[in-house]
Amino acid sequence: MKGRAVLRLGLAAFLADMSMYLMMTGVPYRALAFGAGALALGLIPVARGVPYSVSTVWAGQLTERGDRLRAARITVGTAVLAALGLVFVSNMAGIFALLVLLGFAMAFYWPAVQAALADLKPEGVAKSLGWFNMAWSSGKATGFLLGGAILAGLGFPALFIASAVGLCGVLALIAAPLPKRDHAASSVAVSPVPERARAFRRAGWVANAIAYGIATVLNIHYPHWLKHIGRGEVLLGTYLGVVFFSQTLTFYVLTHVSSWHHRVAPLICMQLPMVLMLVALPFLHHAWAILATAPLVGLGLGIAYFASLYYSVEAPLARGRNAGAHEAILTLGSLFLPLAAGLLASTTHHLEYAYFLSAAVGGAGLVAQGLMLRGRTG
Repeated sequence: MKGRAVLRLGLAAFLADMSMYLMMTGVPYRALAFGAGALALGLIPVARGVPYSVSTVWAGQLTERGDRLRAARITVGTAVLAALGLVFVSNMAGIFALLVLLGFAMAFYWPAVQAALADLKPEGVAKSLGWFNMAWSSGKATGFLLGGAILAGLGFPALFIASAVGLCGVLALIAAPLPKRDHAASSVAVSPVPERARAFRRAGWVANAIAYGIATVLNIHYPHWLKHIGRGEVLLGTYLGVVFFSQTLTFYVLTHVSSWHHRVAPLICMQLPMVLMLVALPFLHHAWAILATAPLVGLGLGIAYFASLYYSVEAPLARGRNAGAHEAILTLGSLFLPLAAGLLASTTHHLEYAYFLSAAVGGAGLVAQGLMLRGRTG
């Protein structure tokens, strides 16, 4: 019973991120068609990210009692309507309004699923989270790959309708109740979380916020750069697809290897190539050279996300709240870094400065993590 529930939630995670990134492949190009510049592109993640980040901790706390997916069944239906609305939108204001709705709707989905998975397999949290991570990550990669191809071949309406259909699949998968939680087991007098574990949680949150800020810069601003150098939608979709398939492979390895748990070196060293890649990316114009950088991004994203989520829910105390905090902090990075990059590129008229700024923030994040974990073993 619990095994089937884990499989169902994994498939729902695959479809949810596939649908989201079918959408997010098309949204920047839709904005460019309406005449958006670097600053307007930088505001796209803000429109989705602000309502998401301010709602996830509260939404996660709501899951601590009763059926964790109760609210998600309503809000995912709202996300379906937002996806369909993108078919008919006629200006940037409409795009922003629908992204606000989408951000709020999905805030009730992801923390609930993450906490539910940890409940279902409390004796093997890392492994169940690993399969969950591989599911949503491969869904995200598939969304980018299919999104670029659908957009180039069939246009915006087909892309956004496909996204809505995928979200309907998510609704079907989460409709049935999950097995009841053992509240006695999860509410046993839990000893205070050691300071070492809290330090790794905080460092994981910092890593994840910056890593997903970098990923969003690539999603939102790289279409503009590729257009500037004469490249199109298919290369963007392929690039982001390779990024997230590489992340999926990283998740697979991290699921089967536990030696990275509560160790400093793997967390920092696996992010470093992603930061260095950002400095090189604006100088690369050949498709194969561009694609060669994608696995480095996937490696950094993989360790940052898995560490943040694992350290958030490894202990049974306040799993829903911590999963919500993990999502909120991730989104703050996805919100502020693309906005800052867009402002810099817009005011200097140098699109490449968006990537140099991202590299500088990534380097500062590695230093911050090192300081937070100073004196910890590993």
